[in-house]
Amino acid sequence: MTVEIEQDVQIASIGEISISSLQETTKDAIINNCSVGLVLLDTDLIILEWNDWIANHSFISANTALGKCFETLFPNLLNSKLSEAINAAISSDLYTEISNIPDNQALPLTDDQNLPVSQHIAAKPVTVIGSNTLCLLQVTDISRAVKRERQLVDQSNIMEELAKKISQEKERAQVTLESIADAVITTNAEGHVHSMNKVANACETKKQLLMTKILS
Repeated sequence: MTVEIEQDVQIASIGEISISSLQETTKDAIINNCSVGLVLLDTDLIILEWNDWIANHSFISANTALGKCFETLFPNLLNSKLSEAINAAISSDLYTEISNIPDNQALPLTDDQNLPVSQHIAAKPVTVIGSNTLCLLQVTDISRAVKRERQLVDQSNIMEELAKKISQEKERAQVTLESIADAVITTNAEGHVHSMNKVANACETKKQLLMTKILS
């Protein structure tokens, strides 16, 4: 009977280990298949999680990053907005999002073409039972959105410049028109009067006055 009980305990233990191992494998698979960067830091800023996305874009493997101090790995981020957001998450349970990060204060990430990645970073406090608050960094590549925004700004600037040039050309044309001693009338394609210079206006005024006298 004792042997059977021991065997049952061993089988149960093996089952628990298998389930635990499966859960760990599933968690790693989910984390590493995310389309954003995930970094988990403890109160001492020691890196506890470092997923494949962040590893691929930083060229720093998980084996290299795990167990290292975040600020030791990225000394240029000391006293940066990101550093402030991390400290706020850990010490005050504050959630912070940072966009439009200057390159010198962002994580040194590059894309497949070795171009800098424009980043949106969320620093989230993570409460673990029986432990201090951790900080989860979620890093999103917003390079395409930033590029589209810059293109729209460029197009807007081009349109403003074009409108300014058209206005200047129209003003110069009007000055030229007014300097002509003869009466000048411009019309559109349908023959409707578009504009006339001062001489033409004067002639038109005289014509109207004459018609008024005749009719009266």
